[in-house]
Amino acid sequence: MLSQKTKRITLDILILLSIFFLPWWFSGFLIIAGLFIFNRFYEVFVFAILLDTFYAVPREIFNNIPYFYLLATFVLYFVINGFKKRLRI
Repeated sequence: MLSQKTKRITLDILILLSIFFLPWWFSGFLIIAGLFIFNRFYEVFVFAILLDTFYAVPREIFNNIPYFYLLATFVLYFVINGFKKRLRI
């Protein structure tokens, strides 16, 4: 059986490779899965900065926010962690 640390490092490498070689939505799926699986998944903020660097385009629909993925990641992080705390009552 793999340890929690090994699983976390493996997911980090998969997310990093998916940011460089796969579409943004696949990376987003892996990031959300990592948020659900691991506690204190702080690497997600580094991945969000990378996603903003490679895929972000200022658009009027987002009010020209330059770091949209980072902002969305902060919101998802706190929403998912709150959801996980409520499930473990």
